[in-house]
Amino acid sequence: MDSPLKIFENSKVTTLVLIFWSFLSLFLHLLYINTPFVNLEYVFAEAAKSLLDANYKVDIGHYWMNQANPLGYAWFSSLFHHALGEPYGFWSFRIPSLLGLVLILVAGSIFISQSKVGEPQNFSLWCALTIFFPLIWLFTGRATADVLPVGLLMMSFALVFLEKKKPIYWKLGSIIFSFSILVKYHALLMSFGFIFILFIQNDNRWDKELFRKCLQFFALPIVLLGGYLWVVYLRYDFFIIHANFKLVHQLQTTKAIGTFFLYASYLGIFLGPISIICIFKNRKIWQGKWLVLGMIGLGVGFWAWINPLRGYGEMNYGPFDYVLNGSLIFSVKMLGGLLFSFLAFDIVTEWRKNKNTFAGFLLATCVPYLVVCSFTRPAQRYLIFLIPLIYYYLVFFRLKGHRVWNSILGWGTVAVFIFASIFLVVNQVAQSKASDNMAKWLIEKKIIQLTDPGSIKPHSGQYFLPLMENIKVYKVSESLGKDTSLHSEEVVVFGKTLKTYFLIDIGS
Repeated sequence: MDSPLKIFENSKVTTLVLIFWSFLSLFLHLLYINTPFVNLEYVFAEAAKSLLDANYKVDIGHYWMNQANPLGYAWFSSLFHHALGEPYGFWSFRIPSLLGLVLILVAGSIFISQSKVGEPQNFSLWCALTIFFPLIWLFTGRATADVLPVGLLMMSFALVFLEKKKPIYWKLGSIIFSFSILVKYHALLMSFGFIFILFIQNDNRWDKELFRKCLQFFALPIVLLGGYLWVVYLRYDFFIIHANFKLVHQLQTTKAIGTFFLYASYLGIFLGPISIICIFKNRKIWQGKWLVLGMIGLGVGFWAWINPLRGYGEMNYGPFDYVLNGSLIFSVKMLGGLLFSFLAFDIVTEWRKNKNTFAGFLLATCVPYLVVCSFTRPAQRYLIFLIPLIYYYLVFFRLKGHRVWNSILGWGTVAVFIFASIFLVVNQVAQSKASDNMAKWLIEKKIIQLTDPGSIKPHSGQYFLPLMENIKVYKVSESLGKDTSLHSEEVVVFGKTLKTYFLIDIGS
């Protein structure tokens, strides 16, 4: 057992590691935090302005026309925007996402400080993996409801984990969990994780005391969510999801298996090289099972390849689709399926044979989440909720005591993620600036009121909102060449033009 002095020293080092990675992440994001909006960020910003000013030029109803998420992020964004003096620019609306990343790291430090399952250097690796995971890095710098709810959820898990030290912690965890749901409904799907933690703290007993604790914990989230839904229904005349998104987000039982396999394939590849540790760690235990697991994994990958669900959801590789051909996509999905099958089997084995409590927590949390998500519109960014938890398992239970694997697989994965994140950020910044430049050119030439935003609407739609009713003579498109355009803006990434926005004359 560790001495109190060693535990204290580890806690101090963990705090220093937390501060270092938090400040490094914030500093790097601040380098481009004030670049123009991209991918419907402006919708959240306009909603925040509407919440602050009932007479704002854009009604809150525009938010519901473009978003199925609740208003939570817009509320947080409006608070920060107002507290900062309602500055001009884009940066203030992204502060809640930055806060979300910091909360994820703080929650991780609480887990590692209290559970004593690893050393501070392992915590540093976990921070780096979480921060530079491409989707987390990308959405941390964006005004969207993706990273903030994960941070709130992770903090609520950590506080419930501390319940035996001070009962007030789990009550605070209940409040924060409520906020995470009001930012993104998907947080509600992680509820079984809280039940599992309370079950373990109740000495693995299913009794009236556990039922009472669960009832008390979930009472506030249910009341707040119910109150929010009731207010939205009274004011905007819809329940849970606006009519614009009911068809998109309706339950899809016929596509559920295909969607689950797609999620599995994406999760396997998204985790990066570090997930290979699950194969190496148990190579002796798995003798005789390799062939079966390999066939299952290849089956998952093949199914994901032949059922890409094109046009349904957001199951793609973003700008990497420009460089991935058919054979590469096939290879990536097959590899993802293989890695997922070995990861899943490893977690189950660790829970059943070694009585690993965290492995049980992962199963109780991730499996229901993936299954329920598979019945509705899929999006690879929904996997962000699972990434910090799975990395915690891989770093503190799989890489523990293996310095070589820690360096090669752990920090090697970080290196891969850094390069991928740089590419994604540069692409988004280039796209946002090209869209913003096109809109500002239209304003300068005084023809914006005559222009249909077309291809740049998701990025620079805020400039066009008050003018949508005007007759349109021009349109922004990606389909026509320079010979037929009145003006063009290129999206250039590392010297290569990925797309070009053209202004074309469509007549009156």
